[in-house]
Order: sequence, then C-alpha cells, then structure tokens
Amino acid sequence: LWRRLESCRAGHTRNAPQRRYNDRANMVETSHDRHGIYQRRHFFIVLCVVFTGAVCTQHFFLRALAKLRPTRHSHKLLPAELQNIRGPDDTEEFSRDVTCIEPGLPRGAFHVVIAGWDFVEHFADHYLWDLGLTNALFILYRRTRPELPPRIWKGPCGMRGQEVVMLPNRGLEASAFYDYMIKHFDNPPLGLAFLHGHAAISWHTSCESVLSRVFLYYSKVHDADEMDIPNMLTLTSKSDGRNMKPFEWFGGRKLLDGKLASSNAKRIETLNLCKAILSEISTRGNNITQFVGSAVHRPEMHSCCASFVLKGAKFGQIELQVLQNLKALTMGTDVEQKVAATHCFEFIVYAMYGDDSTSVARTWYLQAEAILPKIKQARAFVKCSRERAGHIS
Repeated sequence: LWRRLESCRAGHTRNAPQRRYNDRANMVETSHDRHGIYQRRHFFIVLCVVFTGAVCTQHFFLRALAKLRPTRHSHKLLPAELQNIRGPDDTEEFSRDVTCIEPGLPRGAFHVVIAGWDFVEHFADHYLWDLGLTNALFILYRRTRPELPPRIWKGPCGMRGQEVVMLPNRGLEASAFYDYMIKHFDNPPLGLAFLHGHAAISWHTSCESVLSRVFLYYSKVHDADEMDIPNMLTLTSKSDGRNMKPFEWFGGRKLLDGKLASSNAKRIETLNLCKAILSEISTRGNNITQFVGSAVHRPEMHSCCASFVLKGAKFGQIELQVLQNLKALTMGTDVEQKVAATHCFEFIVYAMYGDDSTSVARTWYLQAEAILPKIKQARAFVKCSRERAGHIS
C-alpha cells in the first residue's frame, strides 16, 4: 500500500507541468467561448434596437404621409357632408339584389334628403335604396338621441348614406332644408329629392308619386337639355296614389288655410321677421313676401307640404345669408315654431325656387305617370306599398 501511494505521488509530480498547461489552455478556451457569447448577445441586442427603430420610423412616416395625401373621406372623393365621418368602423355595409340604373350619375351627383327627427334603427332596409339610384347619396336627418354618433351606410349600386344629427329639435323640416342648402350652397348636386321623415307614406304623398318622379328625374337629368329640366317637381299627391295630377290636387285644402287661423302677438312677430328676411332677396324678394301669411297670389305651380325634387343649378338663386337667417329664424326659441316652418318654408319654397311657367314641369309629370306600370313592378314599390298598408291598418 505504501509503495502504491509513493508511486502515485511520483506520477502526479511528473505530470504537473502538463496539467498546468492543460488548465491554462482550458481557461483560454473558456474565455474565448465567453467572448463569443458576449459578441453574439451584443449583436442581437443591436439588431433588435435597429429593427424597432425602423418600425417606429415607418409608422410615423406613414402617418405623416396620410395627412398629406387625400383619403377616402376627402372632398376630392366624396361630397362635403362626408368629410366629418369618424372612420371605416362606423360604416354599415350591406348589399342585396337591386337593379341599378344604368348609365348612372357620377358619385354624389344626386342627393336624397330625408328630413326626419326620430332614430331610424334599420335604415339599410328602407325601400328608397331599392330604387337603384346609382351613386346617389342619402342624407338622413336625426333630431334626437345625441348620445349616439352619426352613422354612415354603404349600399348597392354605389349608393351611400350619411346621418346628420341636428340639435335642438326645432324648426321641423324647414330647419333641415335650410341647413342642407347652406352646407351645399357652393357644391350643389345635379338634383335633390327632399322628403319628410315619413318619405312616401303620408296623407299628402304616395309611393306612386315619390318613386315614379324621383326615378324619372334621376334617369333624365344628366342627358336632358338645361332648359328642358324643371326647376322643381312636387312629390305631393293623394295618399292612395289614385290622383297623380299635381295641377288638380296638391294639398289644396291645406294651402287654402294658408292664412293664419288666429293671430296673436307671437305669430304676428314671427311673420314680420320672416318678411324682413325675405325682403333681403335681391331678385325675387318682393314677389315672395306677399305669400307670407296669405292664401292668395300663389305662383301658378305651388304645393303644400314641401316634398319635392329641386334642380341643383337653382341652389344659388337665394343668397346664402338669407338661407342662414331663415335657418336661425326657424330654430329660434322666440318665434312660433309651426308658423315659421309653414309660412317661411312650406308655403314659399315654390316661389323661391320654382318655375315661372308650368309647361316644362307638366311634361315631366305626364312622363312620370306613364312609367307607373314599370315602377309598380319594382321591389321598391312592393316594399313601400306593404309598409303603407301596415301604416294604414
């Protein structure tokens, strides 16, 4: 045992230099390995920093570029009223089997304004979309529920819809009309169909008159000669659509009651304010003021209830300042709201924008009546008639 221990100690002493060399070599190798690890770690850290910087730079660059170039909400692509929409997440897109009018008008060249007040939950199901007015813009006014943001719609045939929330709820359809005319005074469409919130279903209008005349006007306004396009077409008729002759029945029983049934200081003041504003019209003011508060001296073509089609070229016929004053009047709290909306809009709008002669308009009414059989086969008319039947029952 002793000899074995001595032999092991002797061998250990002889191999000590080799072991020390191996230990130093291992230390150098370990140091090199650690250095390589540190280099690789630094490389990946630098790479991550560079990549993150590149992503951030690209993000801010694209945001800056987006502010410089037109977006899909730009005035170059859409009419003025679509510039303030919140973004694509607010758009309700829908499609259904609709026969589009071809050739269609350019985008935004025809507007359908629905001067309602209540919140229409399922506006995408409205029968007006089924008319197929290619590229038309529907503008739906809402005068309630301010906590809900305005909505937009994207339907078939390139048709779009925009909801306008207008508060407070004063002025009835009159304030909505003047608000629309002010916003589009410098950029009018080729044609405007102006409807109440009930659209074609009421005692003073019908599915027959609204759908046939709007369809006809849209189809003809682009190619017709300017002189052959009437300034206005009334959409008024009997509610059952049986009397489509606007020169025989156009809500006359309401027009005959155009003068005030009773007078008080507030009503008289409202009429005087209206006359003062209308007297500022440079061209036709004297002819219009005589209609305020009176049932006589109407123009040849006049109608109650203010549902009509208006030629866009006539938007500038009444000065912008006058329109702004009329809107302020109809929304004012110091006037009789019903009197202002009726006598300062409904009973004078045909004198403001209508034709001096009815010969042109008469031809269009007859043509609209002639296409009624075709209209009655359309999906829009079927849905409108079904809704009318439910409304009456």
